[in-house]
Amino acid sequence: NGVRLHYLDYGSVGRRPMLCLHGGAAHAHWYDYVAPGFTADHHVLSLDSRGHGDSAHAEPKPYVRKTFAEDVNALVEKLDLRDYVLVGHSMGASIIVRDLQEHAGDYCKAVLLSPLFTIDSGYPDLVETALANIGGTVASRSFALGQEPYVPDDFPTNRVTNSPQRLQ
Repeated sequence: NGVRLHYLDYGSVGRRPMLCLHGGAAHAHWYDYVAPGFTADHHVLSLDSRGHGDSAHAEPKPYVRKTFAEDVNALVEKLDLRDYVLVGHSMGASIIVRDLQEHAGDYCKAVLLSPLFTIDSGYPDLVETALANIGGTVASRSFALGQEPYVPDDFPTNRVTNSPQRLQ
C-alpha cells in the first residue's frame, strides 16, 4: 500500500514466527524486554505500525484499524509467515481483532494484551466472535469488558497482593 514499514527481528529463524504489535503512541522496541524470553521457541518479530517508530507516516493519514491490519498482512505476505502467533498490546490487540475478521486462518494463535475498546462499542462481542474463528475464547465476558482481572487457575496467587505493605 506504499507505506514503508519497519520491523525488528529478534532472531531464531526457523522457529514458529511470533509477530508483535505495539500499542498507540508506542513503537516496536516496546517488545525488547520480553522478546528474548520467547526466542527459544519462536522467531520473534516486532512491527513499527505506520506513523510510529521508524515506519513512515502515511499521507493522507488513514490511521484506523483497517489500514493497520492491511499493513500487518502486507508484512506477513512479504515475509511469507505461516502458522504464526500474533501478539498485540492495546491498539495492537485491536488491530488483531480487526484482522481476525478476514484472516483468522492465517495464524495459529492470537494473544490480546489489554485490548483497547469502549464498553458500548460492541467490541467485546466482536472479540468473542473473532477468537471463535480460530478456536479461541475470551477468559470471561466480564474480563473482556474490563470489569474484572483474569487470573488463570494455576497462577501463583501467593505472590500477588492487592494491598500495599505498610511501612513500620
